[in-house]
Amino acid sequence: MLPRREITTGKCYINQSRQVAREVLRVDHSTVKYNTYELGTGKLCGLPHECRKDEFIHWADREANASEAAALQYDEAEAVFNATSGHIRSQDLERSMAVEAAALMMRNNLINR
Repeated sequence: MLPRREITTGKCYINQSRQVAREVLRVDHSTVKYNTYELGTGKLCGLPHECRKDEFIHWADREANASEAAALQYDEAEAVFNATSGHIRSQDLERSMAVEAAALMMRNNLINR
């Protein structure tokens, strides 16, 4: 269970025993909409899902760190999103830029070792 009960749109959360990450697409007072990814491969597992907020809090062990979040294959999720809705939201663009920045920082850290 998450140590803090706060869930934030655009962040990823991990269930360590299942080796699964969930990216929060939308959260309100009672529900969470999310994409699910295999933690080992970073691959998207189907279409977005929705559950009660309290279920999500109990499911998640912790928030994903920067390297875990950067390893997820967001391009595939965005392709599914675009195919189903026909447009890109500004928060999706912001998230993509944040993931790209994290990936560049990780690459630069590896090069500078």
